[in-house]
Amino acid sequence: MGDSWDHQDDDVSIVDVETASRDYAVVASAFFDRQQPDGRTPLVSRDTHTVVKMRRVQNRSLLSLFEAQRKNMHRKRGKDTAELTCD
Repeated sequence: MGDSWDHQDDDVSIVDVETASRDYAVVASAFFDRQQPDGRTPLVSRDTHTVVKMRRVQNRSLLSLFEAQRKNMHRKRGKDTAELTCD
């Protein structure tokens, strides 16, 4: 399973993301900390908005397809180049 996936018994699960996790930090940063291309002040910021809850959809079938594509990219492009597109 994925690096931060929780245990699941079903093919698809919806899981709450803990505020102290790396997943939470990555998503919150992408949501709040991106600069506007035109340099304007963003309308959504940590000062104006609060994340109330974050959830992750865990889907075993899609993860399997992703892992197969990643292996194929490693083979075709080399691991270092392929990993740049996966982060």
